[in-house]
Amino acid sequence: MKYGISERDRAMDEARELHDWEKQFSLAIDGEEKARQKGKNLIKGIGCTMCGKYCAVDVMKKYLNKI
Repeated sequence: MKYGISERDRAMDEARELHDWEKQFSLAIDGEEKARQKGKNLIKGIGCTMCGKYCAVDVMKKYLNKI
């Protein structure tokens, strides 16, 4: 990033890693709209539909826990 990473960016990164949806909505630029769409785009027990079972965060957690 041109001007470095902000505390808000760091907080969003952490919320994504933890799958903390409410925190992500509170940090999002248009959090209210994202919260309204939440039910449409979540897979029960998996999370968002963007990557589903191929979520890089989840895959790495599973891989690192096996070591």
